[in-house]
Amino acid sequence: MTTTLKKETFFHPDGFPLVVTRGIFAREYGAHAHEFSELVVVTGGHGLHVTETETWPISSGDVFVITGRRTHGYTDSEGLRHVNILYDPKGLALPERDLRSLPGYTALFTLEPGWRRRHQFGSRLRLSMKELAYAENLIDAMIAELKERAPGFRLMAKALFMQMIAFLSRAYSHA
Repeated sequence: MTTTLKKETFFHPDGFPLVVTRGIFAREYGAHAHEFSELVVVTGGHGLHVTETETWPISSGDVFVITGRRTHGYTDSEGLRHVNILYDPKGLALPERDLRSLPGYTALFTLEPGWRRRHQFGSRLRLSMKELAYAENLIDAMIAELKERAPGFRLMAKALFMQMIAFLSRAYSHA
């Protein structure tokens, strides 16, 4: 049976539905699903991303989205470093109309998760080293806002997340 990761376990008790974590997998992380969406940015190493029906190699620069309750995990990891941006799109009240107007947004955040099987994971986004460095700067700023929780942190963290979405959407449309 697959473990389902719960919102209340991962999101702050104040209810703000955005969490950013950095991780390293020594070998594997078992199959699981979640009650929220996950944006994954691979920052180093390599491994295999496993779903219910497929397995794909991932490495530094890969970016992909896990939506809803899709089961996934990681195996055969060798120094796989990644960032997980866990978020509840409805809870964040993201400006869907504006997001859908971005080139690449619908493909990366809506269509690509379903395309993986058909395109053999070739539809994922792979950032260049320069693009990855920029993304990591946004990630560091989000982590700082969410850790410090200074007045206005929700606004700042959400704005940085939207900037990340816009950046990745543009990068996807140029890939």
